[in-house]
Amino acid sequence: VDPLALLATLQARNPAAYQFCIQMPSGVAFVGSTPERLFSRCGQWVASEAVAGTRSRDPVEERDAQLTCDMLLNTKEHEEFTIVRESVLAELQSVCEGEVRLEMEKAVLKQTTVQHLYSQMSGRLRPRLNEADLMRALH
Repeated sequence: VDPLALLATLQARNPAAYQFCIQMPSGVAFVGSTPERLFSRCGQWVASEAVAGTRSRDPVEERDAQLTCDMLLNTKEHEEFTIVRESVLAELQSVCEGEVRLEMEKAVLKQTTVQHLYSQMSGRLRPRLNEADLMRALH
C-alpha cells in the first residue's frame, strides 16, 4: 500500500481529522488519522485536547441529535471522558508554569462518521521547554 495514497484517502474521508504520515528511509510508514490534536503552540502558549466517548453519526438530523444526547447523558461515557480530560490536564500542567486553563470543559466534536466528547485546555509553557518536552508529557 502506498502510504501517501492512504493518507490522501483518509483526508478525503474525514477532512476535519488530523492525519499524519511518517515514512522511514527503509520505506516502512506509520499512517494515522485522529480526531484530536496532540498540542498546538504559539510562542510560549500551548493547548491540548481531550477526546473520549464515541457515538456514530446519522444522516437524519433527528437521529443524529438523539445519538448526541445519548452520549452526553451516558454515565459511563462521562466518567471515561472525565478521566481522560483530567489526565491531559495533569500532563499539560507538568510542562506549564502557573495555571492551566480549561478553555472548553465539555463539548461535542462532530466528525464525518462519528462524534466524541471533547475538551480543550491551555497554559504557558515553562521557559527552556520545547515541543519534544510537550510530546513526552502528552503522549
